[in-house]
This record gives sequence, C-alpha cells and structure tokens, in this order.
Amino acid sequence: MTDHTESTLAGFVKAMIAMLEGERSLEEISAAAGYDDPKTLVAIGAGRIKLPIDRAPALADALGVDRRDLLLLALRQFLSPDIVSLLTGNAATDALRSELRATAIAVQVEAIVTRDLANGISVAATNLLEDANAILERQMGLTKALDLMLEKMSD
Repeated sequence: MTDHTESTLAGFVKAMIAMLEGERSLEEISAAAGYDDPKTLVAIGAGRIKLPIDRAPALADALGVDRRDLLLLALRQFLSPDIVSLLTGNAATDALRSELRATAIAVQVEAIVTRDLANGISVAATNLLEDANAILERQMGLTKALDLMLEKMSD
C-alpha cells in the first residue's frame, strides 16, 4: 500500500474533519460523502488511500468546501503539478495552495488555543480548589479556637 501522507488532499481532509468535530460526527460526514464505512474517510485523511476523483464532489459537499477546490486536490493525487497547472492555470493552483495553507494553519491554531484554554481552565480550577481548601482549613481552625474560648468562658 502506498503512503500518501504528504498529500495536500490528505492533510486538507484531515483538517476539515477536525474542524467539523463537534458539529458533525465522522459517521455523518462519511455517509454524506457516500461512504458506508467511516474508516475509508479516515484512511483518505491519513493519506493511506487516494480519493477517487469521481467521489470528490460528494466529499466536498459533505465537508462544506468548494467542489472545484477539492477536485483540484484529488487531481493532484494522480497527475503531476505541471499537468494540473495546464488544466487549471497557475494562478488558480497558487491561490488554492495559499488558501489550503491558511486553512491548515487556522485549524492548528484553533486546536492549540482550545488545548491551552482547556489546560488553563484546569490549572485555574485546581488553584481555586486549593485556595478554597486552605480557607476551609483556616475556618475550621478558627472555629475550634472559638469553641475553646467559649468553653473556658463558661467554666
């Protein structure tokens, strides 16, 4: 089996699936793209198999992206960059490449921010819990001291 992990299409599909996570399940995306088994879509996103060109429009619709853009990526799996450029023109290829890079970077930044935010919230919650426990311990100490003082006063 050939490894296509360096494929722009594989990275794009993987990024779009990650971006849609929470909105739509992998099963929903796969079904909308015409795949019975989500493992096929995972394999495309991982670069283990190529996206058949005739499946590109349905997958584009399922991912909510432009059909022509995804078709161009699918063509690039099978054809040399020179042939794709002849078919599409260099400007379109360069514009799509830039857009895909921007999308991939945005997805990565979103994942990092989400992870860091989750970690920050977790650390903040832990710190608040520790502070609350310290306050409770001091409160319990003050209550005991007050009880002792009241006992001595009543004696």
